This record gives sequence, structure tokens and C-alpha cells, in this order.
Amino acid sequence: MAYTDEALMDETGRDIAVRRLTYSRWQHANSASHVHGLIVMRRTAVDAALAETTDLNNFADWLLTLLVAKRGGVLHLPIVGRHWRQHPQQSHRAGDPEAVRRIRQAAPLWR
Repeated sequence: MAYTDEALMDETGRDIAVRRLTYSRWQHANSASHVHGLIVMRRTAVDAALAETTDLNNFADWLLTLLVAKRGGVLHLPIVGRHWRQHPQQSHRAGDPEAVRRIRQAAPLWR
């Protein structure tokens, strides 16, 4: 799995910051936004983990990246690969707390 940095904008489209994050297993397990930028994964790794993510709706990518990272190395590409704008309906503001709890249950494996 490889991921890039990301540029964050506020709700009106103004730049806030560029997030340049060195990979941290602990932070990945505890934050859905840790490797939130452009992510590239091997199909074989995704196929092996996909079945566990089908009922998590908008948090499926968080669990998927955790499961894929657990299977192998994680590469950080230090370029801005994604620009994202905050808005009120984002998962971290309006997501399913049960899905978050379920994903964070895997966190002890990463500490």
C-alpha cells in the first residue's frame, strides 16, 4: 500500500494546510484520516480483505487500509496527491459510531 500527502481546504474552499504524515500504525488504527490521501493498494491484498468491509458504509476504506497495511509494508509518497474540502456531512462529523467502535477494536493489534 502506498499513500500521498493531502491538502486540506475549509468549507468555503480556502486552503488550511498540507498534511504530510509519516506512517504510524498506532495513528492509523486510531484515526481514519491518517492515510486519507490518495491510496494505491495491490489487488491481491484488497481481495483478501474486502469481505470484512462490506457492511461499514463510509468507514469501509479505513478498515480496508488497516487490513492491507497489516499484510505488508506501507510506502509514503511525499507529494500532494489529494485535495479535500471539509463539509458538515463528512464521516468524521456524521459517521456511524458503531462502525468506528468495531474498527477501533482492531487497534490493540497495532500498538
